[in-house]
Amino acid sequence: MKTTVKKENITFDYPNQKSKKGKELTFETTLNCSAKEVWKLYQKPSGWLENLNPQAKLSPTRDNKKIENWELNKNYTFILYMYGFIPFGKHHISFETIDSDSLIIQSREHGFMVPHWDNYFEINPLTNSTCKIKDVLKIQSTGINAIVSSYAKGVFKAKHKKIARKIE
Repeated sequence: MKTTVKKENITFDYPNQKSKKGKELTFETTLNCSAKEVWKLYQKPSGWLENLNPQAKLSPTRDNKKIENWELNKNYTFILYMYGFIPFGKHHISFETIDSDSLIIQSREHGFMVPHWDNYFEINPLTNSTCKIKDVLKIQSTGINAIVSSYAKGVFKAKHKKIARKIE
């Protein structure tokens, strides 16, 4: 299992405001399992959150302690712990797309010092027993984009490894 990572500079355009620089990170990993196996693991809140640990631990706030299924366009609020123990404020997730036919999940996320952390996740079947997973992350930080993108790179590489270990 090898994860390829592409990094690109992007610009976020805001109406009536200055444009802001950001990063787009694309992660791709080929797995020796069916696309449906990965989808089962990943589509539920428990799988989504578990695959980020320990690099990013998201603890639900009181208003969303028991999440059985994600609802589209609902805002979910979590407390983010970087590396599992460094508190880094609230992190908000809203799902725009959860498509079990196309195997795509699109989320819009933001949090402390990170107004954009938008994640596009897709699973592409290659054969009956292999698939490729792809995450495209568009991030923009009010701090230093290089630091946030470096952290994100570690989170998503570890996420892909963890999915591979669980499935293969």
